[in-house]
Amino acid sequence: MSWLEQRQDTLAENIANSATPKYTAQDVKAVDFEKLLAGEAQNSGGLRTTNAHHLQGTAGGGGAFQTVKAPDRESSPDGNSVVLEDQMMKLAETQMQHETVTGLYRKAVEMLRIAVRGA
Repeated sequence: MSWLEQRQDTLAENIANSATPKYTAQDVKAVDFEKLLAGEAQNSGGLRTTNAHHLQGTAGGGGAFQTVKAPDRESSPDGNSVVLEDQMMKLAETQMQHETVTGLYRKAVEMLRIAVRGA
């Protein structure tokens, strides 16, 4: 969810700078879960693990993910590479992913409540 939050902030910044000359659109680099699970990803959070089976993660939310230049298909004559339609599609995709994660989290909490209550 932190990745989605940071991506939404980055896309909103792109939209806000859609009229800024020579502004290059940016996006948040996707998390490579295979590398994360294999322990190859950098652990910038400095979390302490108390068991060898615990996964190394990142602490905090914003700023933990790498922002990269991601110019859209075309650029304007003033050098701006933000295409509002593409940015809006990315925002809608991010919103759908957030709703999916929130729904999964809600269902997991619901299942835990059922398990604790025993019925």
